[in-house]
Amino acid sequence: NQIEAGVIQPQLSDFALGAAFDRLRNEFTMTAQARGLDLTIMPGARMITSDPHLLDQMLRNLVGNAIKYTPRGKILVGCRRQGSDVRIEVWDTGIGIRSDQLHAIFDEFHQVDTAAHENSGGLGLGLSIVQRLGQLLGHPVGVRSVPGRGSAFTITVPGTATAQPAAVAIAPPIPPHTGGGRGVIMVVDDDRDVLDLLEQVLRPEGHLVHSAHDAVEAIHLIQTNGIRPDVLLTDYNLPRGVNGLDLLNRLRALLKTPLPAIILTGDISTDTIARISAGQCSRLNKPVDPRHLIEAIAHLCPLNDEHPATTPVPTVNRPETGTDRAGPTVYVVDDDPMLRSTVRDVLELHGVHVADYPSAETFLDAYHPGGVGCLLLDAHMPGMSGLELLSTLRVRNDNLPVILITGGGDIALAVAAMRAGASNFLEKPVGRAEILACVDLAVGQSHDIRLIDTARHEAATRIATLTIRQREVLRRVLAGEPSKNIAADLAISQRTVENHRSEIMHKMKVRSIPELVKLAIDSELH
Repeated sequence: NQIEAGVIQPQLSDFALGAAFDRLRNEFTMTAQARGLDLTIMPGARMITSDPHLLDQMLRNLVGNAIKYTPRGKILVGCRRQGSDVRIEVWDTGIGIRSDQLHAIFDEFHQVDTAAHENSGGLGLGLSIVQRLGQLLGHPVGVRSVPGRGSAFTITVPGTATAQPAAVAIAPPIPPHTGGGRGVIMVVDDDRDVLDLLEQVLRPEGHLVHSAHDAVEAIHLIQTNGIRPDVLLTDYNLPRGVNGLDLLNRLRALLKTPLPAIILTGDISTDTIARISAGQCSRLNKPVDPRHLIEAIAHLCPLNDEHPATTPVPTVNRPETGTDRAGPTVYVVDDDPMLRSTVRDVLELHGVHVADYPSAETFLDAYHPGGVGCLLLDAHMPGMSGLELLSTLRVRNDNLPVILITGGGDIALAVAAMRAGASNFLEKPVGRAEILACVDLAVGQSHDIRLIDTARHEAATRIATLTIRQREVLRRVLAGEPSKNIAADLAISQRTVENHRSEIMHKMKVRSIPELVKLAIDSELH
């Protein structure tokens, strides 16, 4: 009604699209995860001209609809240059829309008529508002869809000649000191859900996060694993009568350094605030705003850290493809030699190791799994296609992130690639900024995958040291059975069970049942 009455008047300005994407990420990530969906929002390095508040409303409606009508799979938000304009795209692997409904979906109170989604909620005004705001702003709205396969909605906005922020790069030069870099963060909280949320906030920022449930576990991690945190992020009220300030003082003494720290607390009493202030550390009140937390961590992190997760990648000419190469490697597989040469030049200019191949077969012959990197893969090649190569890697349980390069508007192929496990896709012609942004995200995913694989291998190695009887006892311990029940079922004495449990804890190198459970999960023991 406000749009029709002319009450809403656009306030146009030039701004970075990345800010709008960041707001979407903060708002919808948890919602998507709660529904079991993979929501990927690419970095947006473009400068555009629009009304930021009205554009936010359009994007929120599109992403909200994608989540509502995607029972399983992925949602991808990104942008592409289209001449002097920028095309924002929201892709999903949802239920899709029949061709005879593509125009009707923008009508007021219209909802996709499917029995599976008749109880999805809403009034059917979201897309109508998107279209009307698009007309008000002069931003054309488009849609493509394949029933049962997914949809792609687009908003075309004017680009601006204003200098845009530096494109996301794999190894950017170290900037002047403006307050912070990436670092190793020790997070301590006895609430597992809080730990998970804090990890999800910090890891996408490039931080290496180690989590502990109490002070004892945090100290144990540092003493046994050689972890040297750059920042301690801890709850004030911890188990076993130790508070966050006590832990901070112990770690400062252990590490012999004035470790920076942020204390999270819901206690706003004068006494507590005074004690935290006297501890030479920062304080954030619960519930903490993720943006404030990220800013506080960035302010405390050293700019030039030496941690492997954040060290800039050295530039080399033609890296070997073996596992002894230094730094991540981006593999480029395309039968077009001109495209391979262009992509190599773009990536190596930013300090990225590149290995290129003219076919999927030559790549498989030379490829050694296990390293950090990603694969830029043409979808259409003679012989084995890009999609077939992707499927081959996944059948081999190789989780190397794959970015598929497709022809323009090939939504069916893009959806098939996402279902097959592609981390992203690019449409030809491929722009420099799009390549760098996609590769940066994929390399980060690859690093996380390798950390998980390493943890699983270590856990499996420890499990392998157990005897058959000890494994049986371990399974029953993990199932929550008390020692006397285990003894009765296995026809052994309770003392023997206790001896087995003690030996299991020793071989697994853990000190508590929660640690044992985590190690068993890492090893995928069933």
